Amino acid sequence: GSITISDALLVAQYYVKLIDSLNCGPDITPDPTDEPTPNPGATGNPDADSDPHGYGGSATGGGNASPQTVSSASAFDSAVDGSNAAVIIVNGILNIGSVDIGSNKTIIGANGNSGLRGGTVKVGGNNVIFKNLIIGGASGDAMEITGASNIFIHKCTFVDGGDGSCDIVRGSDNVTLSWCRFYYED
Repeated sequence: GSITISDALLVAQYYVKLIDSLNCGPDITPDPTDEPTPNPGATGNPDADSDPHGYGGSATGGGNASPQTVSSASAFDSAVDGSNAAVIIVNGILNIGSVDIGSNKTIIGANGNSGLRGGTVKVGGNNVIFKNLIIGGASGDAMEITGASNIFIHKCTFVDGGDGSCDIVRGSDNVTLSWCRFYYED
């Protein structure tokens, strides 16, 4: 059979944990001030590459919907529900539990300390954009993209997914992860 992206990420996660537990290999502790290594196919400027591109390049997310800022898990849950176009600005680290993201959403971190923790971000709809978020701290998958299409994830940090950091499974199609960082704190 073939190896999926999810399988490859899982193998990489276990390898990192194994090397770390044996105290061998290079120091792989992430430095939060490091910038991602540029993709040779990119322009060399992550901000210039912030418009959807790659396989998820057709994503328009919430389009020109008026941005709404959310600072609580309940406000976030309401904002991402359904398929109406929405642009959601996440202010702070929200302890979301598990949440289903509806179609036609753009979800953006207000600053470098904005994100979604404490559960799984479930993407089953279509046409969703995530930018500048910290996602993780889940006992299961930090994010699961299931049967979704036209998904663009840019400059997000995935940390401490208990099972997987970002699973792309079950017929998902046209998904791009661009300038993202994956690591474990433990």
